[in-house]
Amino acid sequence: VARVAKEMGCLTVGVVTKPFFFEGLRRNKFANQGIEKLRDHVDALITIPNRKLQEIAGKDMQMTEAFAKADEVLYQAVKSISDIITVNGLINVDFADVRTIMADMGRALMGTGVASGERRAWDAARKAINSPLLEDATIEGARGVLINVTGSSSLKLSEVEEAAMMIQEASHPDANIIFGSVIDESMGDEIRVTVIATGFDHAELEIVEEMPKRPERLTVATPAAGLRGTEMTDPTLTSESLSCAGESVSTFTFNSNPTHQSQPRRAGDMRQQELDIPTVLRREWDEQAAGGKKGLMRSALGGGMAAESEFDIPTFLRRRTDS
Repeated sequence: VARVAKEMGCLTVGVVTKPFFFEGLRRNKFANQGIEKLRDHVDALITIPNRKLQEIAGKDMQMTEAFAKADEVLYQAVKSISDIITVNGLINVDFADVRTIMADMGRALMGTGVASGERRAWDAARKAINSPLLEDATIEGARGVLINVTGSSSLKLSEVEEAAMMIQEASHPDANIIFGSVIDESMGDEIRVTVIATGFDHAELEIVEEMPKRPERLTVATPAAGLRGTEMTDPTLTSESLSCAGESVSTFTFNSNPTHQSQPRRAGDMRQQELDIPTVLRREWDEQAAGGKKGLMRSALGGGMAAESEFDIPTFLRRRTDS
């Protein structure tokens, strides 16, 4: 329907609601997909989140009342637009003005406020621009603002001006503001102010995205003999993880001082300080000692402290050299 109406040149405004949270993620997902598709076929799209209705009515609101409130909000949104055009009031608005505000404007926000008392116009306007229905957004930055003030015959021109000035100060300095006022005797002592803001998609937005920092150097330290509480990281696993992430780290720094023991050891013969050495290193040293190899690891064990340049070589290269 929206696509056909817009193709015919009609001003097409969509007013939709988002489901409550308790209706499930699947329903919310489908609703968001439908909203995105509808956005391409309307001039302006007003989205009202049902979850925000609880902030208006409170936690004690019954479920039937919640859905009735959602329908009422939709009704007021559509009625506010139509009343500005069709209903005679203190200040009439031409349809061409409304088209200027809403044609091809994309995302739109709606806020409404009702107040009574001595400062009813000011209070109603404040509630409208801070309405929970604005979905965590404000009318600041809107290029087009449609204002409708509804009240009984007791509505004063000064009250209308007061409400309009507050909304004008809250919107963009260059915003095109269309104002209308409607007389409705059923309002009694109350005043209703409805604000529809458009033109957000045309405003310049600055997006700042923080990218994850790229690691510059990887340092892997093996615990020295007799040193307690030193954290050990397997260089082979770390290197593979960084490769999968698209990074290339070729520098490994080792600080080790292993103690050499020429004979194979059993688990029961191990001293407490030897248990600080990772199992994979102890097994490799035992295999080299049993086979009589004089490789890189055997040199490290026999010399007490290997040259720093030897340990700058990654583990998989040293193993290939020993074999």
